[in-house]
Amino acid sequence: MRERIDTEKAIKQEYGIRRNDEIWKMNSKLKNFHDVAKKTVALGDKGDLLRTQLFTKLQRLGILGANQATIDDVLSLTLKNIMDRRLQTIVCKKKLAHTPLQARQFIVHGHIIVGGKKVTSPAYLVPLQDEANLSFAASSALASEDHPERVQEKEGEPVIVETATTSSAAESATETATENASAVTAHKAHHEKKTAEVATP
Repeated sequence: MRERIDTEKAIKQEYGIRRNDEIWKMNSKLKNFHDVAKKTVALGDKGDLLRTQLFTKLQRLGILGANQATIDDVLSLTLKNIMDRRLQTIVCKKKLAHTPLQARQFIVHGHIIVGGKKVTSPAYLVPLQDEANLSFAASSALASEDHPERVQEKEGEPVIVETATTSSAAESATETATENASAVTAHKAHHEKKTAEVATP
């Protein structure tokens, strides 16, 4: 249990993940890939089509390399292989943001397009062929290289802009407040339901 908690904490820090359920969803995808791979082995020759479809999907998403096409390759995949293909990670990788949290902010606020379409989910797995077409939306103020929150290079190192950090912190506080309010509402509704049940003859 402690090892899992430490692993999730490290993943959250490295990839700028806000909630544990985001990690669990990626783990679920990984487990599904592993399960399908094992199923193809059990099916033998009858699993050839399913095996080909699995390899094609994983290569299309950039999770497997073009020269990786064995069941062992699939079973060797780790959570980091999946996390590396999330839109939030790739926005950072392409230097459209200087931190994972800022990348998340840009995506959620609708500043990022992938293959010409706006994507607002940080967890979106980016197809390999669309990675080169990932950019700021033309309608976004961030499309201008002069925007203060754009990553700027100075002697090879990114300059950290204070407004970005402040904005991310504000977003975090807003999301936390919303989650807390939802929890209070749910608890109140549950309490009222129980009271009604007790009062009913």
